Amino acid sequence: MKKTGEDYGQKDLDMCKTLAENISEAGPLERDAIFRMLTPAGVEMLIQQLRQLLRDNPEAKDWAYVLGCSLYWQENYDEAISAWLYAEQLDKQFVKAILSQGQAYMKMRNFKDAERAFDLATRLYPQLADPVWGRAMLYAEEGDFKRALEVWRSSNGLRVSNESEMTYSLGLGCILAGAGDIKGAKKAIYNAFEEIKATHSGSTYSKYYSIFVYREFAKILWKAGLTKEYEQNLVDAKANIPNEKEGTHPDVLLMEADSRLKHGDLMGAAAITRRVILVRGETASLRKLLSETITGVNRPSETPQDHPSPNAEKNDLPGPDDRER
Repeated sequence: MKKTGEDYGQKDLDMCKTLAENISEAGPLERDAIFRMLTPAGVEMLIQQLRQLLRDNPEAKDWAYVLGCSLYWQENYDEAISAWLYAEQLDKQFVKAILSQGQAYMKMRNFKDAERAFDLATRLYPQLADPVWGRAMLYAEEGDFKRALEVWRSSNGLRVSNESEMTYSLGLGCILAGAGDIKGAKKAIYNAFEEIKATHSGSTYSKYYSIFVYREFAKILWKAGLTKEYEQNLVDAKANIPNEKEGTHPDVLLMEADSRLKHGDLMGAAAITRRVILVRGETASLRKLLSETITGVNRPSETPQDHPSPNAEKNDLPGPDDRER
């Protein structure tokens, strides 16, 4: 039987509050790193505590925002969007919640609503680069790399949030790779790694930032049909990402599993995916990858509602008001 928020002690509650505050203040890469350091049980405990905090403090927009981030990490995108919509209802100009909705819609391949979220963020904060970057990555996801590059470069001169240099270099590298400019892409990705070294060398987050760069670059390289560069990116990740105590880092293993699947080594891909599930717990994307290793079929992406998070519970937040964006 699941614990409720009331079942946790004050020490757990204080710990979750501190963790939630760190997540709320973090940029995208730091937030990703924080969640990668948590166990699946730790994320679930955080979600349970945040639900309780929101029941006790229904006007706390930051708790609602972090709840959305936690559900997003579980790949429970529908519930994450509901939490962010609630946060936006509490503060109509809560740009982080609006941008996060756009990211979740992109994961669900709901490009229309993703673009609507980025457009709303731009109308609210026309001087901010982040929604422009979001829209550019949306076009890249759709395969329109030329348009993505034009939009990305249009952000020059706009105000940027934290982690801006890494984010800019990574996004530009991914888009340039998709557009076929491998030399430019490699230079941009190199700049992202140099920024990590310059600002986070020796920090807890350094490894996780590097993982994020390798992983995102791999997705674009494969999408663009750049097999040789895709394999070299995997070799570089294996060489440069430190092992965990259990062995090779789970994200590097996932990159290897995906590579084996793409090259027809179904048994190898399945074995690696099961190793990751033992460490990470089961998620929609891992179930999908394991299914593909068993069937040998790269099926079209399925939306998260087809595979709800095993730990997801019904969102009991008040619903956002109906409105036109």
